[in-house]
Amino acid sequence: GSFGNVYIAKRRKDKSGKRFAIKKSIIDSKRRAQTICREIGNLRNSDHVNVVKFNGSYFHKDVAWIIMEYLDAGTLRDLRSCTVLKEEHIAYIVREMLKGLDYMHRGGTMHRDLKGENILLSSTGEVKIADLGLAVPAQEDQKRIAGSKYWMAPEMILAAGYGPKADIYSLGCTAYELADGLPPYAQYSAIRALFCAAKHGFPPLDVPKAWTSDFHDFLSTCTHPNPKDRPTCGELLEHRFLAKACTRSEFAKLIISAFASDYSGYVI
Repeated sequence: GSFGNVYIAKRRKDKSGKRFAIKKSIIDSKRRAQTICREIGNLRNSDHVNVVKFNGSYFHKDVAWIIMEYLDAGTLRDLRSCTVLKEEHIAYIVREMLKGLDYMHRGGTMHRDLKGENILLSSTGEVKIADLGLAVPAQEDQKRIAGSKYWMAPEMILAAGYGPKADIYSLGCTAYELADGLPPYAQYSAIRALFCAAKHGFPPLDVPKAWTSDFHDFLSTCTHPNPKDRPTCGELLEHRFLAKACTRSEFAKLIISAFASDYSGYVI
């Protein structure tokens, strides 16, 4: 099977049946080649339970094949499109994302493209950061705009120079996406959404009363317009909202019930 340009494979000689995800990337420009090499380097250097694991790479003619661990429950975006998430689920997901991001930041790397589509899940409740093709050394004066517009920090939009705190803003947008199903200002074109985020700041959730003050505080903390006033991953991991997190097995049950037709053979 395949998900777009990602294929699921087994090793011929391996009797265990262990599966891997193989990402196929066409090298059609010098910039694309740089992105692919950067992703391979970033994956190879990562070793954390909340960052997708690298298993090797091959180049043949103008195609790169990146072999990674296989997570069988797709992306956060897939999950949110199938089910409504409660606060305890969002707190669990965000906590796991923060652990992986904290590892990256402490290691001197920023992701630059955090969003639901780039977070992978397994049916046992694992949450892993993927798509490290835009990750770069964590400096405070990055200038080149990168990432996905609806999740982009204001300082990146304004080309004012940005650092790892841009990832914290994107994490806040991802938490918003988990609550409302779409990122902030999704009703507008991407360019208008950028303008609204830069001019008006972070928007309220669709139904503010449906969420606790802890969640509202977590969102506003992550998305403070001034990056200096946003907390680090380590500080956010202490936020009281994360105390609401469900257990890993409870999250696994949610995944299996959300994708019931895919996991019809599983016993909950």
